[in-house]
Parts: sequence; structure tokens; C-alpha cells
Amino acid sequence: MGKSRRHLLFLEDNRDIHLAFLALFERVFGYAVHPVGSIKEASGLLGRQNIDAAVIDLAYGPELSARLAMLRSWRTCGEGFPVITTSAHDYDGLCIEALAAGADDFLRKPFRFSELAARIERQLSRGHDLSARQPKLDGMHLPPAAFEFAGAVIHPDMRATFPDGTALQLSAKQVGILQGFARHAGALVLRNDLIHAVWGADANTNSKSLDQYLYVLRRMYRAAGIDLSPYVTPVLRVGWRISADAAAAAEYVVPR
Repeated sequence: MGKSRRHLLFLEDNRDIHLAFLALFERVFGYAVHPVGSIKEASGLLGRQNIDAAVIDLAYGPELSARLAMLRSWRTCGEGFPVITTSAHDYDGLCIEALAAGADDFLRKPFRFSELAARIERQLSRGHDLSARQPKLDGMHLPPAAFEFAGAVIHPDMRATFPDGTALQLSAKQVGILQGFARHAGALVLRNDLIHAVWGADANTNSKSLDQYLYVLRRMYRAAGIDLSPYVTPVLRVGWRISADAAAAAEYVVPR
């Protein structure tokens, strides 16, 4: 049986480049190419298809910041596949911004597709373990093992168990919020970063959905005899400060 083709996400605005990329990378290099033209399409694709690598063109203007935010949210959510960023823009610092956002490589236009293919292969050969991808629900990664936050243990099946014996079933987004808090024990969680991590890169940061979910989580904890206030302190118009003892250093614990 032949080797299965690797799936490549390609985010680019130029349709002519789309067609050329699709023809070359599928027919010559043997990838299964998924061309998309927007952040929304890219996010939708990740919700239904495992991706082995991605090529993202960093368009100029507001879209540039949005695509960098998308990349940061992927990394925050645990997406580990290699990402090659490209751009025709030559301002100082763009390469650094892309790498800081989570890109594995940066290639300035114009370039040869053969060079891009070589860089993709180099990244894939570095051992990005795609078989260890975490399970998803609603396009969001769920924790591979149980973790603790504010006295509760959150399990991979999205159950929360409390010291008093209470067991509650959480939604994927509730788990995502608690996971975001646990990973930042002793630090500040920025509101917009948490929204993008849980709802996606194109989420509306002015939405009150996060506040509503957090209100319900506070009530759940309170019903089990735990007040979240000492662990999660609001910072006006910024986010929340998470106490250092809210999680066991945000480490995952091995489930029984």
C-alpha cells in the first residue's frame, strides 16, 4: 500500500498563485492541498481536517495582524504542525513578528516553489508528531490528560470532579477557559487572547459570550463549595490575574 498523502493548508489571496500552487504541490510533490482565501475558511478547515503543514501568506494591512493573531491562537490551542509564512512586504521586523507568533519559517516573495517545498520538507522531517494530535470538539483541542484548577480536576472526557464529591459535565468551551486559566497560573490572562484561543482567530472580541461562560463556571464552582474569586481576579478592560496556587503549576496530572 502506498504512503498516504500529507495534507497542506495554503492561505493565499491571489487566485493565480492558488492555482499554480495546487497544480505543482499536488501533481509534483504529492501533497493533498487545501487552498483557502480567508481566516474563516482556514479555521473551518482545521475543524474538520487534520493538517500536516500550513503555508500562510501575510497580507498587508489589518489582515496581517489578523493572520498573526490566528497563528498565535493555533499555537495556544495546541496545533503543532509546521507553519511557513510568506510575504511580499519588506518592512523591518515582519519576519520576527511571524516567528514570535508561532511560525516555523519565513520566506519573502518572490521565491521559487521548489524552495518552499524544500522548507516544508525540512520542517516535516524535524519530527512534528502529528499522530499525537490532541482530540478535538467543535474545532478546539481538548486536554490529553486531566488537569487541576481551583480545587477541581478536569478530565479528558470533560467531567469536572470536586473535593466534595460533586461531578459535573462541562462543555468544550468551559474546558478551554479553565485550561487557559490553568496554563497561566501566577500570571495575567489577556481577555482577547483567551477569546481567540477558545472561539477562534476570527472571533468577535466585543462579544459577551466569555463573560457568560465564566459566570456559569463561577456558579458551578460555588455549588461545589469553592469560590473562584481568590483564584481569578478581574483586571478592568484587560483580562484576569490568575493566582499562583490556582493550578499545580499548570501541570497536567496523569489520569487514573
